Amino acid sequence: MEHITELLNKIRLITVHENTLRKEKEKRGENFNMFSILKLSRAEVRLHSAFIAELLNPQGSHGLKDRYLCSFLKTINSDIDFDFTSIRVKNEFPIGTVNDSSDRGGRIDIIIADKKNHAIIIENKIDARDQSKQLLRYHNYAKEKKYQFQLLYLTKDGDKASDISTDKKKFDYTCISYKKHILAWLEHCIELSACFPLVRETIRQYIINIKNILYIMDTGSLNKLVEEATSSYYMEATLTILENQREIQKRIRLKFIEQLEEIAKKHGLTFKCDEEICDLIGERWIYF
Repeated sequence: MEHITELLNKIRLITVHENTLRKEKEKRGENFNMFSILKLSRAEVRLHSAFIAELLNPQGSHGLKDRYLCSFLKTINSDIDFDFTSIRVKNEFPIGTVNDSSDRGGRIDIIIADKKNHAIIIENKIDARDQSKQLLRYHNYAKEKKYQFQLLYLTKDGDKASDISTDKKKFDYTCISYKKHILAWLEHCIELSACFPLVRETIRQYIINIKNILYIMDTGSLNKLVEEATSSYYMEATLTILENQREIQKRIRLKFIEQLEEIAKKHGLTFKCDEEICDLIGERWIYF
């Protein structure tokens, strides 16, 4: 218990330092972000799919041809042998009306395809929940088109698709994440854009936007936190916290709900919430 208390105190100091860094960045104008200003920071279709597709597109307005696409293919370890002279990249690509059984049709978030029937299909999830048989529909489409293809399921943390999306069918798809794959790829895109300042700074702003969505700490703060938490001295304390993380998360949410209820009472508001709101299940609600 003593080690847990020591570790938490060290983490608190790192968090205080992180908050100080954020305030300093705000004073320097580093929090200025056009995506947030335009209320697009979490817009899955209008921002994220469109922006990523534009970078991947060799005919895109960025002017770097297929350099971003080649970098992306390396990042996801793709072994598809694309014909780069005929590649086309589309977002919100229509594949027909969703049929009655929901296993055909819809719109593919991003598709990369060439004339030799090679394809990468990307299902992009920021906040939206899975739709009925959604990933299965895209798999079926690729099979019917006789593509040599790779199906990617892109989420913030690299989560697996739900049974709702796959209909519990077994087929190949690859989980990739904004946190690991997209951020690493975008950082390389910045390097590739050294002589394209406008493109480079736009990508830089998009990276800031993603980090804000994912609540990613400053690299220095994060490294220090991980270093402390994984040191031999605090290893047992860290494992104890991780073993009980779900209960800790539920307790934090419960305390937050109690605080909201107190605020509601002060202002004479009726307060209601879903009975399962502290069970860390999605699609729960709070009502004032």
